[in-house]
Amino acid sequence: GQFGAVEGRNTLVVYDVAGNATTVPFVLDTIVPTVVSATQTYQAKEGGRIAVTLTFNEPLAASLGQGWNGSGTTFTKVFYSEKTHVLSFADLAGNPGTYTFTVQPVVAP
Repeated sequence: GQFGAVEGRNTLVVYDVAGNATTVPFVLDTIVPTVVSATQTYQAKEGGRIAVTLTFNEPLAASLGQGWNGSGTTFTKVFYSEKTHVLSFADLAGNPGTYTFTVQPVVAP
């Protein structure tokens, strides 16, 4: 038969010595998750804060950590001061990714 999985959906067919076949579908994912959109929005609540929303190219395996709300591909967190952050995350297949961003100063528009 053919050998070699490709990115995306694949089907593995295994035969025993009697010729019985077992079919095993699987997905090969080697793509690193990335941020495709990052927005920062001023909010007047609690004396002023910045809401950062990140959208990823594929669903993540877990939350981004404390304070991040969302699931799948979109997460939001509120920040009260300017600072550079480095996020580490992984997709559902375990491929790791990182993203660095700097929160804007909290200044009313």
